[in-house]
Amino acid sequence: MSPRSIARALRAALAAAALATLVGGCSKSEPEILADAQSRFASGDLPGAAIEAKSALARNPENARARLLLGTIDNESGKFKEAEAELRRAIELGLVEGGRVHAELARALVADGQAAKVISEIRPLDSFEPEPVTVIHAMRGRAYLLQRDRENAKRSLAAAARTGPNHAQTALLHARLLLTEATPAEALAAVDALLAAQPKNVEALMLRADLLHLLKRSAEAAPVYDAIIALRKGMIPVHVARATLMIHLNKLAEARKDVEAIARVSRNIPVGHYLRALVLVREGKLADAEIAVQHALKILPDYPAAQLLAGLIAHSRGSHASAEQILSKFLARHPSNLTARKLLAAAQIEMRKGKEAFETLEPVLTAKMTDHTVLAIAADALFLGGSLDRAGEYYQRALAARPDDPKLRTSLAAVQLQRGETEQALAELEALSKLEGPGQRADYILITTLYRRGDFAKALEAVTRLQAKEPKSPVPHNLAGIINLERKDPAAARRNFERALELDPRYFPAAANLATIDVAEKKSADARHRFEQIVAKDQKNVRAMLALAELASRENDKAAALKWLERARAARPGAIETLGMLSAHYLSVGNAAKALEYAREAASRNPSSPAALDVLGTAQMAAREYNGAIQSYVKMTQLAPRQPAAYYRLSVAQQAGGEAKGAESTLRKAIELDAAYVPAWAALAGLQINQGRTDLALKTAAEVKRLAPHAAQGYELEGEALLRAKRPAEAVKAYEAAFDRSRTGSNAVKIYVARTRAGSRAEAIGGLEQWLERNPRDQATRLVLADAHLADGRFGAAAAHYEQVLQAAPKEILALNNLAICYLALGNPRAVEVAKRAHEVAGNDANVLDTYGWVLVENGKVSDGLPLIENAKRLKPGSDEITYHLAVAMARAGNKSGARREAESVIAMKSAAYGNKARELLSGL
Repeated sequence: MSPRSIARALRAALAAAALATLVGGCSKSEPEILADAQSRFASGDLPGAAIEAKSALARNPENARARLLLGTIDNESGKFKEAEAELRRAIELGLVEGGRVHAELARALVADGQAAKVISEIRPLDSFEPEPVTVIHAMRGRAYLLQRDRENAKRSLAAAARTGPNHAQTALLHARLLLTEATPAEALAAVDALLAAQPKNVEALMLRADLLHLLKRSAEAAPVYDAIIALRKGMIPVHVARATLMIHLNKLAEARKDVEAIARVSRNIPVGHYLRALVLVREGKLADAEIAVQHALKILPDYPAAQLLAGLIAHSRGSHASAEQILSKFLARHPSNLTARKLLAAAQIEMRKGKEAFETLEPVLTAKMTDHTVLAIAADALFLGGSLDRAGEYYQRALAARPDDPKLRTSLAAVQLQRGETEQALAELEALSKLEGPGQRADYILITTLYRRGDFAKALEAVTRLQAKEPKSPVPHNLAGIINLERKDPAAARRNFERALELDPRYFPAAANLATIDVAEKKSADARHRFEQIVAKDQKNVRAMLALAELASRENDKAAALKWLERARAARPGAIETLGMLSAHYLSVGNAAKALEYAREAASRNPSSPAALDVLGTAQMAAREYNGAIQSYVKMTQLAPRQPAAYYRLSVAQQAGGEAKGAESTLRKAIELDAAYVPAWAALAGLQINQGRTDLALKTAAEVKRLAPHAAQGYELEGEALLRAKRPAEAVKAYEAAFDRSRTGSNAVKIYVARTRAGSRAEAIGGLEQWLERNPRDQATRLVLADAHLADGRFGAAAAHYEQVLQAAPKEILALNNLAICYLALGNPRAVEVAKRAHEVAGNDANVLDTYGWVLVENGKVSDGLPLIENAKRLKPGSDEITYHLAVAMARAGNKSGARREAESVIAMKSAAYGNKARELLSGL
């Protein structure tokens, strides 16, 4: 660190210690105090000398010699601003001392980098003594060197040599000139010659250490710094230099000694906190390092090295948004700092901001750029943004600088995979996988690629190589288990996962995979026990707690699920995943208010997190707070402007809030960001279908089919659009294609609807019956089939299906209501009982009230049934069926005028189902 930087860092550092000593009385006289200060200075005790000099000045502020001594001490301590102030005051008080005051002032100004002031203000006078004149000429020479004026520096050297040929400052100026005109080795020889004569010359020792660094012999500088510390106690620059060297040599315990030495002088020296932060970063204590570097910035906000370190720490801790903010501000002031650019671009890549990361690096990406790390980060940014060809070019440029770098070779292979150059990429990944040493990213990409291709044998071979490279890691064994699961060999997979847990009992992925096997084998208790063991060993393992909550939810144990979610929240307050699951839990039990509470907590604790805003938006949508959801998702797009999923979520909220035009615009923005983002295309097709723009919807559905040819979604959308366009026969074919890709009850029902509308009613019902023969537990589809039989008047068949639905779900409202109707039509006396159960479950549902009332009326209980039907009519006044039932009930109750009024209302509705029945009723009144 330069003397100028040290000076800035040391402003006012010793004031507190000096003031503490000055408090109270002192029995020594002023000359005695000054003599004591000079004695301490001569012995190398700079802090003690400074205290005594300040004590003398407290007695007599006009003591010019005390100010000269204090200025000299400040110079030696590295407090050049303070030295300048003291020495100028001594001159103002008339002290000359044969030019020694001016010579010392020149030293302070040069050390503080104020070359122009030295040249313009300080010249040797005829009245000055030879020694100070020599120092002044030497300092003027150094000032000229600072201004890169070698000719005048040589003239100053010649002048110094005339008055002090053997003076240390003359020799030091000569060495510095050699450094600019010859080599560091020649300069070092000159310094060593001086030190042979004056082995305790501190300035020569400091210059020798600097030269050793230049000669890449940094380790040799350590004993030089030790010698200076022995000569000068409290000389902060040497502690800073030594700490910096020890950090470079990774001798952190030694570096910490220097950091503590600086702190003993004062805890208000920013460079001390900065160096402490550096040590802590090397030790991996990032949280403590962040506190230390913030202390440095609190004392000196514009401290560039500390600002850069703060950005590095934020990035290393995963606070990429904070790193981006810190480093962007730093680069605005220091645009030429390449390290800051690399860090900022790396942080932006972590935030999935590929475009921004490339823009950050673009100013330095000239044809001459050969820094492989810069080129690799640029390639990563382009890869992230989907510019595969340009990414490949930059990886090739990086490889030209580092041709054998496995990481770069792996990245280029990843590009080749994305470009479809699979065989070439696999050959490279195979070669990289066979390299010695710990597993690289290539091993994992190779295994993943082979797994996805279904080449399980080769994938397992690659895993075996990885296991040899990482014998103590659970990860390869977990990968082997996943592959064996796909090979339909759960026994081998179980052995792999168990081996992973033997290596690391807290390794969650293996436990989760074993739990998946347990659940598939109906061993939920075993799965639960695995996660409980992890929690027992690690009380803060939130992932295991969340897995236990998920297991409990799957078993419909809401209380246990909530217990584990609350424990996870206590273990890691503010964790988005936990708060999101808590919000989802309360949505599942119908408590929207509580769900919103947790969602708002997630957003307030994580204001810069798109995921937290997604949790909030989901809860707001469930609570029908559509405007709030729109606002949440707008913020999400601002935080993640390059993420199509954020715009997709916003479009869903806009549609729910009635902003169809805005929703379409938002979906097109998502597609602009990622033309292959299927959810946005699918949502756009759905929007077009709802608006009746079926021709456009069919084109959009075709794009979904092109992007995801093996998925059912595009064909489902096509079928929906064709139905809307009144082309049911074509819709049947589309839904059948969807069913071929996704054999679900939902698609079976869609085929039923399309066949029905195409006039193939028997075939439609037959299709549902075939599905239920193969999937007898699909009660949702069974309910559709039961309704079809009911609509066709096949009450016995309908009743049989409703009964099966109710065996699985005794409180299913629609099944209860319609079963009562079937029983009534079949003359089954249980109709009243079933209708009553439906009413008890549904409460004031208009259709259920009507059914219960009508069943009672038809069973001769008119006085009981009539009020129920009247209530149903108030809840649903436009229903022709309820109005007709009310007319009949009134007629049977003897209220002919009321019956006539209601029957006429049915006729006025032009009801196809009940119009003729109403006329028959009127004719009989």
